[in-house]
Amino acid sequence: MKILSLSLDPQILNKESVVASRVIRYGNSVDLYTVIVPRPKKMVIELSFKVSAHGSGGGLKVIQFFKLLFIAMELATQNKYDVITSQDTYFLGIIGFFLARRFHTGLEVQVLGIEKLNFFRKFLSIFVLK
Repeated sequence: MKILSLSLDPQILNKESVVASRVIRYGNSVDLYTVIVPRPKKMVIELSFKVSAHGSGGGLKVIQFFKLLFIAMELATQNKYDVITSQDTYFLGIIGFFLARRFHTGLEVQVLGIEKLNFFRKFLSIFVLK
């Protein structure tokens, strides 16, 4: 199984972090585990043979959004993921939704219960979760 994860946790990009070690353990049970995080600095870190973490690049959030989308499209084209997972129901969720539709894959959206919903985020969440 190949998994593409859209995450908000920048600690994944730190090889020494607890989060990175947890992601490596996830990767040990699948064929490929790729994580993309919206960050100002573009980077790629190989956490293990099966696990890589990508920082999107881009200073503004809107730029990070589109850079993350383009990285995800390129990776999904190359790797043919089985599942896309998103760590939120709105911005990453909408990217996951469109990627899953485009590449005919499963979509898993995490609802953490700590979402700060305004009108626009609530609309996106309802759209993605339906």
